[in-house]
Amino acid sequence: MDNVLVDRAIALSGEWRLTGKKKQPLSDVKKQSIRIPFQPGLVRAIKESKPDVMISDGFFQWTYAPLWLRMIHKIPHIMCYEGTVHTEKNAGKIKTIYRKLAKNAIDEIVCNGSLSRAYLNKLGVSNSHITDGNMIADLSANSLEEVSGLPLDKPTKKSNLGLNQYVYVYLGRLVPIKGIQEMINAWIPTMGLVKEASLLILGDGPERPIVDKIIERSSCKNIVFTGELDYSVVPDFLSLGDIFLMPTLQDNWSLVIPEAMSLGLPILCSNYNGCWPELVKKENGWVFDPLDSESFKLTLLSSWEKKDSWQEMGKVSEAIIATYTPSSVAKNIISLSKKITYNRAK
Repeated sequence: MDNVLVDRAIALSGEWRLTGKKKQPLSDVKKQSIRIPFQPGLVRAIKESKPDVMISDGFFQWTYAPLWLRMIHKIPHIMCYEGTVHTEKNAGKIKTIYRKLAKNAIDEIVCNGSLSRAYLNKLGVSNSHITDGNMIADLSANSLEEVSGLPLDKPTKKSNLGLNQYVYVYLGRLVPIKGIQEMINAWIPTMGLVKEASLLILGDGPERPIVDKIIERSSCKNIVFTGELDYSVVPDFLSLGDIFLMPTLQDNWSLVIPEAMSLGLPILCSNYNGCWPELVKKENGWVFDPLDSESFKLTLLSSWEKKDSWQEMGKVSEAIIATYTPSSVAKNIISLSKKITYNRAK
């Protein structure tokens, strides 16, 4: 960041919270409480920098500053947003009323995709002030050519880990909100005795002892856990998969989905994941309800029946995700910045 901003960066310290407190990682829990931080000097620092446009992230955190400056000093304000109707279903009346009021101090919103747009519409934001294309992942190190730790013989690496020929792979924390138990309970009766298949689980978390007991009570022998991994080696392990499985019960936009797609994997995606309308098509994957055990099981079986098509489906994944780049998001922001400054100058 220093190399980009040089002397234009402004550092502030002394932040404190008006309400809420730091808890376990947000990936562990459903959204419930309101956390409002306060950064002394933030409003003044922004104003003194004389911005042409302010860019914020979400309705809370430090967005109070650009909201205030937009209302009082009419400085154009673009907000990036990720939430969906599903992820915000427990938002409550206070949060919802606040957001409906706050939208009046936001000129344009860049959101993740159609599910985020639907929630913003519900808040009363017009489509004319919403642009899709806010979320990307840094995929520069994820192409097969760039993955560093793999041996020349991929099947040898699989064999060393006790994996079978066809590998379903999950990447993430082992926490309830990620649908881990639902995944294990769907896998065991459908794929648990398939000798050619394995389920590779990359990550660790508090659900591990629970799912270990579920597996022990079954005759399933084809689930492999790696435990917690350093992020630097994640692409190496992820690329051992042949198809990616994400059973999350709530996610704005799983960054692991584009990471898997960049490695040429077809996708099995929960319908509670905000990215599926844009990233998962019938040509590169399946969408299912992890809370409907029959839907989950049928999806696993359907994907297995099409294993000979996985490679072609993976190519579609690569083609889709190739359009989700940092430059595409930057172009959206620049385009909107020009739009609102031009309209204000008229």
